[in-house]
Amino acid sequence: MTVMNKYTKKDSTSDAQITIEAYLIDRFKEEHGLTDIVRDHIIELSHDPYVTIKPDIYCEHPRIIGEIHSHLGKLKSAQIHKIAADILKMNLFEKNVGDCSKYIIVCSKAEEQQLKGNSYIAEAIRQYRIKVIYYELDPELYGDLANTMEKQNMLRD
Repeated sequence: MTVMNKYTKKDSTSDAQITIEAYLIDRFKEEHGLTDIVRDHIIELSHDPYVTIKPDIYCEHPRIIGEIHSHLGKLKSAQIHKIAADILKMNLFEKNVGDCSKYIIVCSKAEEQQLKGNSYIAEAIRQYRIKVIYYELDPELYGDLANTMEKQNMLRD
């Protein structure tokens, strides 16, 4: 039985991930003392307003852009490609607006280690000055995410 809390939503294929994203954003806002973080904000690129990006988190002052990964365990190939796209998105943003703080926020120690490890993705994260932040999930959220990922065949040791 799932206990309802402020992050819990009804059961569906991605509700656990959406719930975890909200939780991770709240943790990030709290840790950084931010109140102006916007979720899924559409940003027009200055050189062409028809080209837009939509980061998971955005804050104008201080200038912050970030992506949230509600995933457990090591990343599969397609998820690594998603990280690469996130890196590209954040760097396009920085190229258009100047210096900013860039983040990838995760809830898996295995993913954090992978993104800080010895791969081309980890090296890109370091070279593009993207901070990887790990927040531990409480047991209930962890269990909800594990169950959802198992149903989606997304768990990897």
